[in-house]
Amino acid sequence: MSAFSNEMEANIVSHFLQGTAVAHTGGAGTEKVYLALFSGAGPGETGNANEVSYSGYVRQHITFTPLDSSGNTSNAAIVTFPANPDSAAVVVAHAGVYSTDGGGTGIQLLHGALVASKTLDQNDVLSFGVGALVLNIN
Repeated sequence: MSAFSNEMEANIVSHFLQGTAVAHTGGAGTEKVYLALFSGAGPGETGNANEVSYSGYVRQHITFTPLDSSGNTSNAAIVTFPANPDSAAVVVAHAGVYSTDGGGTGIQLLHGALVASKTLDQNDVLSFGVGALVLNIN
């Protein structure tokens, strides 16, 4: 993943350059963020277009490591999505981080293309091992 959303860019300026408190999550008092999966061209800068949809799909909680000396952070724990129980295959090509676990809602924080797309056939599970999702913040 490689791009901040327009909303995230505005929040960075507001918080760090203008001293304004910024809520980055969907619920009061929560600091969780959630990984979403996308097909096609991905979600774009401002939305959630092309979020995958199969029975049982839900965004998954994700945590990130502190930045390393190269400006990278990665997922600190395994992130596993439910199996695709449907007979129709789903192609996952992008991922995004959101403020809520509800598909179609929440603030998009960042997004990007996966290094390689993954086809989820019936009963396939998509799982990202620790460190598999790397974000470069430089």
